[in-house]
Amino acid sequence: PMTTATATDPLVLGPLLRYVDESSATIWVRTADPALVTVERAGHVWSAPTFAVHGSHFALVVLDGLEPGSDDAYEVRLDGTPVWPREGMPPSRVRTLDPTREPRLAFGTCRTTGSHDEEGNRAHGVDALRSFAIALRDDPATDWPDLLLLLGDQVYADTAPHPELEEFMAARRDLSLPPGDEIKDFVEYAELYRLAWSDDVVRWVLSTVPSYFHWSFLMKTTSTRQTTTARPGLIVSVGSIM
Repeated sequence: PMTTATATDPLVLGPLLRYVDESSATIWVRTADPALVTVERAGHVWSAPTFAVHGSHFALVVLDGLEPGSDDAYEVRLDGTPVWPREGMPPSRVRTLDPTREPRLAFGTCRTTGSHDEEGNRAHGVDALRSFAIALRDDPATDWPDLLLLLGDQVYADTAPHPELEEFMAARRDLSLPPGDEIKDFVEYAELYRLAWSDDVVRWVLSTVPSYFHWSFLMKTTSTRQTTTARPGLIVSVGSIM
């Protein structure tokens, strides 16, 4: 399987550490149910309620009043119950920018995900993001970036290469009808991103290194059924910076 996590875990996805500057940080989560999301760091607490989009629940918790150049672990609770960090993984940290030095940047482009065994590596190549995350986790000499910048497509909407995703899609619609095994709607995109970002070590690195995404998908259309502006063979990239 792509991940040991499931969509029924209280913390479905995340935490993702997003925008960080000298004195604030933003943490994103997806939860299984409505909840009050609380983040604790260095003795300070911030909370935000979830909001719902097409049956999924999300929250953005803004940590403000942080010290510039500080580096502290944080924990996440849902309705008072600890859900992060996970057992067996390093603590997640928020490192605010240090105004006395230049920031460090790690960047990448398009990414596909699959199993990380020999068969998966043959089909998709070695996952560079996962390899980088393992280096940060296991090698103290690895230089930590202040920002992880991923500029390419992070998922591909025109195929369902993973059994978990195909099973999810087949449980909610007839795959013999258009759009077949292509991603159809927000619910399927949410599941696709969950699978792409739920590998334990990938999930950890996204929780502890600020990330800036061209949050997009790639779709090669062979008909006009997916978008009113598509033409045969057109590559469509849709997304926004989050």
